[in-house]
Amino acid sequence: MLFPRLPRPWRTPRRIALAGFLCAACTSSGDPTLAPDPVELVRFSPPAAVVQALEQGSGHVAFWQARVDLLCQASVRVQDRHIDLVWRHETGLSQSRSIEVPFWPTAVFFDADGRLCVAGKSVEGLAFVEAFVLELPTTESKPVSEAATRLVGGDIRSSQTLLVHKTKDLISFGVIDPERPGTWYLQMFASRNLFRARPTPSGAFELELLASPRESDAYGLALQNVLVTDALAFPYERIHTAEHITAGRLLIFTEGTFTRGLVLADADHDGHFDQAITANTPAWQALDLYNEGMFR
Repeated sequence: MLFPRLPRPWRTPRRIALAGFLCAACTSSGDPTLAPDPVELVRFSPPAAVVQALEQGSGHVAFWQARVDLLCQASVRVQDRHIDLVWRHETGLSQSRSIEVPFWPTAVFFDADGRLCVAGKSVEGLAFVEAFVLELPTTESKPVSEAATRLVGGDIRSSQTLLVHKTKDLISFGVIDPERPGTWYLQMFASRNLFRARPTPSGAFELELLASPRESDAYGLALQNVLVTDALAFPYERIHTAEHITAGRLLIFTEGTFTRGLVLADADHDGHFDQAITANTPAWQALDLYNEGMFR
């Protein structure tokens, strides 16, 4: 067995008991705490319009190819405080899990180790990222025919708080940086600011502001050496990363069939975006995004 058998709170797929994790994250030395914008938090409850936007946005669903024959889909239900998992096997078998969490889940993504990373917002107003280790389901066969009949397992095995961010905003999207598997890109909901989250020697994560839709930031963040583009303010349907053969590492934001879009380009692969390219411009056309031969 890869992981030791855990006590009942972690063995049930129905509810995740994370009692006190935010309190511990904010008070103990070496905990994953960062507060780049010194704001006074207020108790949080998501308005209906915010819930709708999050559940229709690019960060509400994520996919993980756990094995060649096994795919996991994760999605959030913000108001209900649930994470939904759907496992799909190449044989056509599937299994669903609905996990209740004691916070509002605002975005999901998988990290390079296959952990389910859930961005959330606590009642106290803290934004954070919690990583869940998933047990891979297996096929169960009939004793006589040995034909697979269902998937079993696929529960949560453990969790760890990776980042706590003191902000009035919330995290609406996350994706790993393929060049730096231990780091992620995170976008905030209200400000649309784009951050890199990277691990520190202590194991905690820190945030670095990479891009913003405005030159002056209402959340008190310093914008030196930050790419500024007002096109980042739009709530795009899809966001993904790619490696372009001439433009370097790209973070691509698209709406519809590329009718509206934004590309942030890191040509020299130093981890900072050098250029913002918007749709229907000569620079956008030169990227030739429909041509698979332009990507590694």
